[in-house]
Amino acid sequence: MDHPALIVVAEDNRTQATRYRLILEKHGYRVVLAENGRTALDAVVQQEPALLLTDLHMPEMDGLELVVAARRAAPQVPIILTTAGSEQVAVDALHGGAATFISKSRSPQDLLETIERVLAVAAVNRDSHGIIRFVSRSEVEYVLLNDNALAPAVIGKIQQQISEMGVCGPSELMQIGTAVDEALVNAIVHGNLEVPSSLREVDDGMAYLALANQRRHEAPFASRRVYVNVHVTRDEANITVRDEGPGFDPSKIPDPTNLDRLDQISGRGLFLINAFMDSVSHNDSGNQIRMTKRRCDVPPA
Repeated sequence: MDHPALIVVAEDNRTQATRYRLILEKHGYRVVLAENGRTALDAVVQQEPALLLTDLHMPEMDGLELVVAARRAAPQVPIILTTAGSEQVAVDALHGGAATFISKSRSPQDLLETIERVLAVAAVNRDSHGIIRFVSRSEVEYVLLNDNALAPAVIGKIQQQISEMGVCGPSELMQIGTAVDEALVNAIVHGNLEVPSSLREVDDGMAYLALANQRRHEAPFASRRVYVNVHVTRDEANITVRDEGPGFDPSKIPDPTNLDRLDQISGRGLFLINAFMDSVSHNDSGNQIRMTKRRCDVPPA
């Protein structure tokens, strides 16, 4: 029988730490609390958790230092940041190797959903073997139904494809997985199903989920598909996600790198995509996003 996933929570505020522990244990996770970054790093190394959930501001070793150290010591362990607002240090930690972030003000449901998505992506086997070292490029296209449950398997295949070509290591693969996950959710829910992000604020997100589930079975939404093209060489990975929704005007997208959008639901996905990928662009109709990740030792053109 599989043991419940172990999560290390690095949080120096006892009230907040207890809140996390109660939420996570209620939903079947095992939890180890660490009151500072150094204790959390020891727990990550010694107990090999499924995930590290860390605050940014802590004594002895802060969240940014912890992210960098944990990435070196245990690159297979995904890291989620908890933030109290729009902070440059959060962006630095994302670039340092964290998989994603969530605001402390978000609901328990948002926290659990974020953890589940990160764990689902991290659980995929990414081993590569044999003849693949002789492949110079690979290209795959997926045609997906409007089902978020398909995302982890597709992301796992994409990560495997990129890993086999030697473009990047485990930490970067987790970040690419987060970027693709956000792009798929945008394409399925906001593109094909036309569910607005604002509904996530209604009834603890239940209205958002209800409308998405309803439209999966209604015309014209049900017949729409999401097209994912993945083209990988030894130098870079290019991932294109296209939906069949009405699109939007890309020129009206708020600056996705603006720190003021760090805590906004509607801007979080594009913020993460731009933080983790080397280049991001949309087509003119706004129903397609192209993301590029370059090999770490290959300079940009």
